[in-house]
Amino acid sequence: MSFTVGGLAAVLTAGDTGTGAADRNTVTDTTAEPERTAPSPDATTETPAADESPSAQEATAEEEQEPVPVDVFGGLRITVPADSELMLQSSDEEADPGYGWPSGPTVATRVDFSLRDDPDTGVRILYSPALTLDQIREGQLDSGPMWSTESEDGFSSTEESVISVKERALAGIGGKKAMHWTIGTDVLPDYDGSRRNSHRVWWLPYSKYLLYTYGKHDKSTDAAVDELTKGIGFEATKMPRDCADAVVALDQAARSGETADDHGSLANCREAAVNGAEQLDPGTVDTESEAACVALAEAHSGYGANLYYDQAKAYKELRPWCDLPGAVGTPRLPAY
Repeated sequence: MSFTVGGLAAVLTAGDTGTGAADRNTVTDTTAEPERTAPSPDATTETPAADESPSAQEATAEEEQEPVPVDVFGGLRITVPADSELMLQSSDEEADPGYGWPSGPTVATRVDFSLRDDPDTGVRILYSPALTLDQIREGQLDSGPMWSTESEDGFSSTEESVISVKERALAGIGGKKAMHWTIGTDVLPDYDGSRRNSHRVWWLPYSKYLLYTYGKHDKSTDAAVDELTKGIGFEATKMPRDCADAVVALDQAARSGETADDHGSLANCREAAVNGAEQLDPGTVDTESEAACVALAEAHSGYGANLYYDQAKAYKELRPWCDLPGAVGTPRLPAY
């Protein structure tokens, strides 16, 4: 399995739950030496207390390890258990796409968690507002195939072809429901059917996050992935005002059926939110649904939309998830 592994540059926001200090106080209180009324006659031969040994100190340090929160664009936060088999492998934050291009995202829109002893097996979390259900079922991303297998020479890879899609029960992620599939793939050429893989895929249509496994998964790895998905939640963020202006313009258009002047905010919303581009309207707006608001603006900005894209349908699907006031129940959006 071949995956591009970037530098470790995800936003690691170390959350302090306050339990570490409490644990240390407990250890101190319970291991304090009793008060003595007289010096010990043979202090040099005393056996050190068990909890003062190096091994005991290491055990205490392990007990005090706290889950590590990993932030992704739009307020999505993954809290990884300290003893998880999965660890943060890579992120696209601040990645440089090449010569002559601007620097990459200033906030992670993709993170990979892989097995500690196998970087080619894990789960990826990706924010992709232009991705469609058809692409997901076909194993495709905006940037190419979802899965590929590296050749023995290490210089090339083969795309995995989707041969089966099994719909699974809705899964709970971040307090909401996510679509869930098991997708079977075939690595061609395949003489006897031995080069087949099975992957799990989750899609959060209300905020446009895709999660999918890669590599070879056994029951232990799948259990670690399930544990990781249970640790996903959403935090409030400060969204660029350009995105708020874009939503306001869409609301105005939905009411009147006439194109509202967004003054360029639709086109600049994602650039400002993800890539840190200069804003047309400086400042931020507090929101708990930045991913959905940006996806709404992206759907109407012209990027990633084909000639048959239904703008009114996109508004109906995404606008209820964007928590800014002003939503229109029966939109009359013009063609953009």
